[in-house]
Amino acid sequence: MLILLIINGLTTTTISVFDKSLLDEFHWTRSELKWRDSLTNGTAFAFILFSGILIDKIRVKKLMLSGAVLLTVALFSYSFITSKFQAYFLHILMGLSYATAGSISAIILVSSWFKEHRGIALGVTLAGTSLGGFIFPPLIGSWIDLYSWRDAFMILSILPLALFFYILLIVKNAPSEIGSVAYGEDRNISEKTSDLLDNGLTLSEAFKTRTFWLICICGMFTFYSVVGIVSNIS
Repeated sequence: MLILLIINGLTTTTISVFDKSLLDEFHWTRSELKWRDSLTNGTAFAFILFSGILIDKIRVKKLMLSGAVLLTVALFSYSFITSKFQAYFLHILMGLSYATAGSISAIILVSSWFKEHRGIALGVTLAGTSLGGFIFPPLIGSWIDLYSWRDAFMILSILPLALFFYILLIVKNAPSEIGSVAYGEDRNISEKTSDLLDNGLTLSEAFKTRTFWLICICGMFTFYSVVGIVSNIS
């Protein structure tokens, strides 16, 4: 939850708090400004297709560490921008941060730690995104009023940097790294569980099912559609 609070919370609607400051200083049109959001989401969409492959190869912890570094660089560098193209590039980095350390990585990480009560665990984890959207807008607004929007970005960059060390020191890829097993799982995997693992669908098989595409369509018309609408009417 803490990881998603920072990663998702600082790469979605929270950034819209800076809209007025950026428009006042640079005199961009609103459409020019909002291209940055499309670049963040488009980058996340393009790269997230490969994030699962990377997780299998280098494990989820390394991917999360990369995402924390990318977001730190993006937020810190944002305080020095002088053109919209610099902002666009930094939003590409934010999209990469979301793809590597956001919801997908968090879901895979939590799933490896829970066999029982996994739904509750994932619900608490994913609540971090909404919690970030609740906490950061008024906080950032007060920083902009007290200091400046550039200083606010500098302050924000401290959060993913601290998150990097939290992941490095605390987060483990799986219970096996500490000689344990997932919550609710016996040390000797049952024959029934083994059969379920053996009989799962491959990715190509999943692509051929209507359920897979129905889930994709539901996802397309829910979270990020709402995020896109909110960020463009704020």
